[in-house]
Amino acid sequence: MLWLFGQIWLWLLLAFALGAGVTAFIFVILKRRAEQAEHTAPPSTSALRQPSEQDDNEQTQRIARVRVPVRQFEEDDEDDAGPPDLGYREGVLPNHREWHERNEWPDEYDVPEEEWQPHQRG
Repeated sequence: MLWLFGQIWLWLLLAFALGAGVTAFIFVILKRRAEQAEHTAPPSTSALRQPSEQDDNEQTQRIARVRVPVRQFEEDDEDDAGPPDLGYREGVLPNHREWHERNEWPDEYDVPEEEWQPHQRG
């Protein structure tokens, strides 16, 4: 059965070619039918009809453009919040214990030493 699966590219290529051929054949037939119908059909009366006088109801309405007022901003309109907070760029970082005291997640330092066992380290 390995020979069958090894040649799958051949079956895919064959299926693609068959699909493309059937599609082209169908489109050629449809194109010929459309051309025949075009030659045999009498000209439509709507193409020969002259436009009649325009009725008052058929006139196009012209709606005037409305200008939206532009809002003028002044420099003092902005909130006086000051410059954005850039965070701390100087100072001393908290040590490991202080850092974990503020943390919600417990770690091995949160367990008292008498209860701590090495296999509990997480």
